[in-house]
Amino acid sequence: MSVNSIELVILRHGEACHASSDKERRLTECGQQQISSQYQWLTEQGFIPELILYSPYQRTVETASLSKPFFSDTVFQEEPLITPDGDPPMVASLITDLGKKKILIASHMPMVSYLTAQFLPELGIFSYPVAGLCWLKINSENLPAELIHKRWSTI
Repeated sequence: MSVNSIELVILRHGEACHASSDKERRLTECGQQQISSQYQWLTEQGFIPELILYSPYQRTVETASLSKPFFSDTVFQEEPLITPDGDPPMVASLITDLGKKKILIASHMPMVSYLTAQFLPELGIFSYPVAGLCWLKINSENLPAELIHKRWSTI
C-alpha cells in the first residue's frame, strides 16, 4: 500500500557503552537522556509516529522502548534490515511500501547516513552524532525528499 507522502524520522541510537559483542551494547544513562530529550522534542513538534522500526541490536531496542511514554499508541516492529551493515536501498523501498504516513526508524551508523542519502542525495553522506535525527517528508511522486528538520542531541 502506498501513501502520497510520508514523514520519516531517522534517529541514531543514543550513547552506548562497550560490550563483548556490538549487538549487546546497551545505552548509557546519558544515552537514555539523549533519546528521551529527542522524543520530548518530537512530541512538542507534533510528530507522533504510527510505526517505530528498530534494529535487533540492544541499543536500538532500548532506544525504541524509551519512546513508549511519549508515543503510547505507536506500533513497534523489529526490523533486521536496519542494522549497521543493512542494505539502504532495500530499507528505503520498505519504508515507501509500508503504507504508513509517519514512521520513526531507530538505527545505527552508517545505516542512518546512507538511508538519509537515499532520500536526500544532495546532502551527501554525513556522520550522524549519537541521538542525532533527520526528519524528512517523502513524496511518492517527487523525490528527493524534503528535509523538515535536522536535530542533534543537546545532552
